[in-house]
Amino acid sequence: MQWLFVTLIFLVVVKSAVVFETTLFAPTASGKFQCYRTPAIIQAPNNDLLVFVEGRYGATDFTKCTLNSPQKDIVMRKSSDLGKTWGDEIDLFDCKCGSGNECGYPSVVVDSVNKVMWLMYSGGTGTMVTRSTDNGGTWSTPAKLQVDTFAKNPSVGHGIQLKPLCGPQYSGRLILPWVCGEHSLKRASPYHSCLVYSDDHGSSWKLGAIAQAGSRESEIIQLSTCNGTGQTVYTSERNYAGPTPHGERLYSISSDSGVSYSVEGIDKQLVEPVTPDWIGIVASILTLTNNNKEYVLFSDPDSNDSRSNLTIKISTDHAATWPTSMVIDSGPSSYSDMVALSSTSIGITFEQGTTTAYDDIKYAIVDLTLYL
Repeated sequence: MQWLFVTLIFLVVVKSAVVFETTLFAPTASGKFQCYRTPAIIQAPNNDLLVFVEGRYGATDFTKCTLNSPQKDIVMRKSSDLGKTWGDEIDLFDCKCGSGNECGYPSVVVDSVNKVMWLMYSGGTGTMVTRSTDNGGTWSTPAKLQVDTFAKNPSVGHGIQLKPLCGPQYSGRLILPWVCGEHSLKRASPYHSCLVYSDDHGSSWKLGAIAQAGSRESEIIQLSTCNGTGQTVYTSERNYAGPTPHGERLYSISSDSGVSYSVEGIDKQLVEPVTPDWIGIVASILTLTNNNKEYVLFSDPDSNDSRSNLTIKISTDHAATWPTSMVIDSGPSSYSDMVALSSTSIGITFEQGTTTAYDDIKYAIVDLTLYL
C-alpha cells in the first residue's frame, strides 16, 4: 500500500446533510453538573444508541469547562429509535478524581459475538473497566485494569471488533485506543497513542501497537486493504507533541491486527486546531460500506486556530485522500464521535456552543445518500 499526500488539495465542499439535531447534555441551574464533555457513542447489540460523557462539577470557574474539575462522573443517555428521542440522563459512575486529577475519558466497545459492551474510563487511581450484558441497562461494579506500565488511560470514543475482512486471522478481537507514556519501543516522548486488545472477549487485555512519538488520543477503524499477516487497522491520532508544525493529523497503520504499526506519518489534508490552550483535538473516524464500496469518514473542527467549524470529510481510497467535505456546525465546536446508523447515514455526537465550544453536547443524524 502506498500513501501519497500532497500539500495542495482540492476539496468538494457540500452543503450539510444534517436531517435531525437535538441537545443531549446541557447544564441547568438546578442540575448537578456545571458542564459536560468528552462524548463517546456506540450502538448496543439490540441497536439502541448509547452516549457516554463526563459530567463535571465542583470547580469555581467553568467558563472553559476546565479539565481539572475536582469531580467528574460518567453519565449516559440511551435511545431506541436511532437518536430521535432519548431516555433520561443516568449518572453511572463517580470517577473519584481527587483534586486536580485528570480522569473520565469514556471509551466503549461492543462484543457482537457475546452481546456484551465494555466501558473503560480513567479513575483517580487508574483505569476502571465495567461491562453490560443487557444493552446498557445495568453495569458491573467497575474494577481496576492494569494493562501495562506504559499504558496510561483510554482514549475518548469507541473501539472496534475485528471482522474477517482479510481472512479469519484474529476475527473477533476487541481493540480500544489508549494513551501511553514513554515506551522503550519508540522515541522518547511523554505521549504515544497506543492500542489495547482482547482475544478472550474482554476477560483479559494486552498492550498492542505503540504509535509515533507525540501522538495522543486516537480513534481506529478496520480497513478492507489486506497487506500483512492479519487484519488492517488504521489509527487517526491527535498530534499533541509530535512532528511540527502541529495542526496536522497523525496516522498509523497496522497490518497485523493491531499488534504493531508498519506505517506511520502525517496527513496534511486533515487539519486540527492549535489554540492558546490546547494543541490538536479528539476526533472521530468511521467506515461505511455502501454498494460494496468502502467509505471512510473523519470528523473534527476543520480550523487551524480555533475549536470551531465541525466538519466531516469523506475518503473513497482507504483514507489516502479526502475529496469531499461537509460542515456540520460552523460555530464553536470541539470533540466528536460518530456511529453508523445504516449504509447511507450516521449519527454524530459533538461538543458545541455559542459562547464556548463546550456549552452543551449535541447529537445529529447525517444523511449521506447524495455523497456516497
